[in-house]
Amino acid sequence: MKILSYAVLAGVLLGLSGCDDAMNKPKTESRTMIIGGVPVHDRDYKMIDSSVTARDQLKQ
Repeated sequence: MKILSYAVLAGVLLGLSGCDDAMNKPKTESRTMIIGGVPVHDRDYKMIDSSVTARDQLKQ
């Protein structure tokens, strides 16, 4: 009976520690899209600031 209680206790502790994994995942700052079957992150495509674009056009 003593061995059975230790086995149940070990099973409960392992089960509780396994549930903690989903809560500790890091949060991503970007969305993932699928373009042409390949996952692409928003941070791969940065929009250029319009003031920078206007300044570059004035220089030319």
